[in-house]
Amino acid sequence: MTEECVAACEGAIAAGATEIWVKDAHGSGRNILQEQLPKECTLVRGWSGHPYAMVQELDSSFDAVAMIGYHGPASDPQNPLSHTYSGSWNHITLNGELCPEYWLYTHCAALEGVPCVSCSPPAPHHASFSVSV
Repeated sequence: MTEECVAACEGAIAAGATEIWVKDAHGSGRNILQEQLPKECTLVRGWSGHPYAMVQELDSSFDAVAMIGYHGPASDPQNPLSHTYSGSWNHITLNGELCPEYWLYTHCAALEGVPCVSCSPPAPHHASFSVSV
């Protein structure tokens, strides 16, 4: 996951990003190797209880959000790691459709007026980052 995150951050920097916030959003929130991130990155670990959860620091000051390795919706047969959150929920629906994690957080970003510029296929671990240019 660290390597995927670094690659995405380096792409954002090459495109002009000067400040990147990375939310380590898998399990305990302590999976990404901070020392491997570019110097432009601020790493957010752990869980604050904020309603935006996996994009908890996101607000209208960000120019974009990208999502790396977010899981497909719970019970999705095309994704062996499909789940929306972990815990006691079986699944989440939005307007009657199974809701993957990235839908939830794309909607959070939309509430703040921040576009989602990238969403990669699900992976065993996930992170999000927000870009300020």
